[in-house]
This record gives sequence, C-alpha cells and structure tokens, in this order.
Amino acid sequence: MFDGCHSSIEVTLAPVASRRDGWHPESQLGREDALLRHLDPEELSPDEALSALVAIQEHRARWDALETSLLVRAAGATGVVRDVLMQDVADRGERKVSLVDEVVDEIACALHRSYGVVIRQVHHARVLYGPLARTHAELAAGRITLQHASAIAEQADRLVDATAYERLQDRVLPYAVAETPAQTRSRARRAVVAIDPSGERTRRQRARRGCDVSAYAIDDGMAIVEARLPLGAAAWVIATVDASTRCSVRDGRASDPEWLSRHGLEPEATIGQLRAAAFVDLIRAGLSDTDETAGVGATRLNVEVQVMVDAATLAGLDADGVAWTQVGSGAPEAFGREDLVRLLADPTTHASFRRMITDPATGALVDRGARTYAPSPSLTAWLAARDGTCRFPGCVRRAARCEVDHAVDFADGGTTTIGNSGMLCRRHHNRKTHAGWEISDSQPDGSCILTSPAGRRYRHAPVELIPPTIQRTAPPPAPPPPGGTDARRQPEGPFPF
Repeated sequence: MFDGCHSSIEVTLAPVASRRDGWHPESQLGREDALLRHLDPEELSPDEALSALVAIQEHRARWDALETSLLVRAAGATGVVRDVLMQDVADRGERKVSLVDEVVDEIACALHRSYGVVIRQVHHARVLYGPLARTHAELAAGRITLQHASAIAEQADRLVDATAYERLQDRVLPYAVAETPAQTRSRARRAVVAIDPSGERTRRQRARRGCDVSAYAIDDGMAIVEARLPLGAAAWVIATVDASTRCSVRDGRASDPEWLSRHGLEPEATIGQLRAAAFVDLIRAGLSDTDETAGVGATRLNVEVQVMVDAATLAGLDADGVAWTQVGSGAPEAFGREDLVRLLADPTTHASFRRMITDPATGALVDRGARTYAPSPSLTAWLAARDGTCRFPGCVRRAARCEVDHAVDFADGGTTTIGNSGMLCRRHHNRKTHAGWEISDSQPDGSCILTSPAGRRYRHAPVELIPPTIQRTAPPPAPPPPGGTDARRQPEGPFPF
C-alpha cells in the first residue's frame, strides 16, 4: 500500500471509492484538471475569470473529497491500538505501551505534514466517510469546500451520540452551500446546543480541561502570548487591560515618560502598544502581590533566556550580526541588542543566559555554555540544543521534552556519543523501539535517515540554530573555548553573555 508506485494507487482507487453510496469516481477529474492547467488568464474577461475561479474551487473540493477517501483507505475506517509489553529499564517488571494508529506516522512522513495535522485529517476523514456521509457527498459534488466539511466535523465531535449527526447535517448542510466556512462553523455550533442542550454542561466541563497559556515567537522580534480561558475569565482579562490602559493615557497619549521608557515605547506609541504594556504591568503586579501575601516581599522573576549567536558576531567581527532567542515552543527568532539590554536592566527580572555558539559558515552548534549556577552541560543538554525538536520527520515537540535515543541500540553495540544519539519524543521513541522504524546514518550534526516499516526512507536534516553568516568558502573563525569569558568583565563586548 505504501510502495510509492503511482500505478498501484490508481488501480485501487476506483473499487475503494465505488463502495461508498453517493460517492462515484469522477472520471472527468483528469480532464477538468488538464483544462484548468491550460487556461490562459490573459484571454479571459473579468466575468470569465470569476467563473474559472468558481470552477477551480469546485474542482479542488472534489479532489479534497477524494483525498479523504484515500486517507480512510490508508489509515483504516477505525483507529487501531496495539499493546506491546516491554521490560522496564529499571528491572521493575514489564509495563504495557499502547501504540495508536501507527500508520498515521507513515502518512505524515509521506505527505510531509506534521503528525498533529494528519491525525486530525484522518479523524475528520473517518467521520466524513461514516456518519457524515451526506457532508462528504456535498464535498465530492463541489457544492461545499473542505473548510465547510471540516467545520461541520469539528462541531460533530462535540456530540456524544453519533445518531445526532444526521440532525446536525439537517440543520447545517442546506445553508452551507451559500455560506462561508466561518458562518457554517457558527451555525453548526448553535445547532449542537439546540440538538443536545442537556449535554452543554458536560461539554463546557470537558472544554475547560483545554485551558492553557502558551507563548511562541513570530517575525521581527515579536511573540504571541496565547491564553485559552473560559469566556467569563477572558472578558475580565480584556476589561482589566482596557481599564489599566485608560489610567495610563491622557488625551490619547501616555502621560508618564518613565513608564514609556521602561517599556521601550515612544510618545507616539499606538493604543495597541499601550494596551500590551499595560498587560505586562498587570502580570507583574499580580505576581508581586501574590508573593507579598505569602510573606516573601518584593519579587524578582527568574527568566532563563537561550541566546544563540555565531562565533563571528560574538567576537565582534560581524558588526551587523544579531543574536537569536527562543520563546516558549516556537522557533528561534532574531533578538535585538536593545531588547537584551532592556531585559538586563529590568529591576523586577533576574535573567540568566544559556549561550549557544554556532559555526558562522555552517550554522552547526560548536559550543553550549551557561551563565547559571548549574555545572557544564551534559550530553542530554547538548543534544537538546543541537536537535531543537524531535528528530522524527514532521514532529515539532521541543527536544527539551524528548528522550535521548540511540540510533544503533545500546544492546546492539551502539555507543552513547553525539553521533549515535538524538532526541525523540516518547511516541516516536516507542515507534522506533516497538513499531519497526529504524534510524541509520546518524551524524554528529544531528542528520540521519529514518526508515519506516513499509521501507520508505526519510532524510532528517536539522535546522541550523541560526542562519550561517559567512560564505562556506571562507575559513570560519575559531570558536571561543567552552565556558567563554565573563561578560561582566568585558562590557565592551557586542553581547553581554
């Protein structure tokens, strides 16, 4: 089934699709695709171009319906759980490991999508292929898009009784053909409450288990703090931020220059900037009040910042070099010197830094030091800094939350070295140990080849910590010795770490 041969997929397509009532293999898909590929937009009038856009959307919907059928064929109509008994490493007896939908990892790798995306797509495909068959038929006919179908499937998940799916489709499908996906999602949300009002309390309690606060970096030195809260709590947070902002603003401008300076803002700061600064102040004030109530007194928040910098920038050879830092679970982003200095000068924050120095020619990690009380980094810390995430294709779980894996098992003579070791999350570690996945050609830079149980090979190439800044033909400068020097005795250095 996963041999990579296109002809085998074409052979199995028609009999699989024809088993579904209301879904017939569209023989014109190939012809439509060829016609659309040869359209010349320059030869069309604006009205004809609009008609072509509608045709493309309908055509794409039919392909999406076909993809959902293929996902079900590849992954199965229902989830598969396989229990494996394994010997505890501490010799405390056997323990059971449950492997759920192992084939989803194979699909994710083959399609170059993340596991989280594919498991959600497979789940929706199974629902559309089963109790939401009418929604699938509308998608296959091109009358709704995949976004409409996914919106209905997401809301159907809130219903405990699958027999209510028909009532949900009765209420939503007649309108979905003329509405946007957002309107369809809203209508389906209200329909769920109307269909099962007695289950609303249970759904709210279940949803509260998903409350969380996270942060991730975005472009240009910015980050997003995201909070999933109950509706009432969210309304209180926004009202509090608005009230605090109004207290700091007079005639549309902040009235306290010192407050503006503390947040790195100009007098012409936008209202959005002022609200963001007020939000930060509220968090700090809340933390201070909590500690004072507990008898601790004024607090200094301990913040550990992982700063990545290449050797040329650290040595001052590259005047335009920047440092990079990681916020939450996001990817490293550029971190300006002024932001770093502001963080160091903040009296409410005690900032400690982990310095990671990379080769400016290759971007590979060459040294990982620490400005903390902790001893020199262990092999696990080095691997976590090098890999960044789980080494399994498409997995983005942070390496700090993963486990050290031997590419060649220790029992088979593998050594605990940088070249033979890497980070795998618990799920993918179990896949390698118990589900037939293999790692070969593991290199000190973190690259390796993963081979699936079906024999497909996937090359893992780790993302460099920061982009290389020197041409590969130029000899890179020698990295500083591990541990570096104390920046407090070198204030003239380009970065204070």
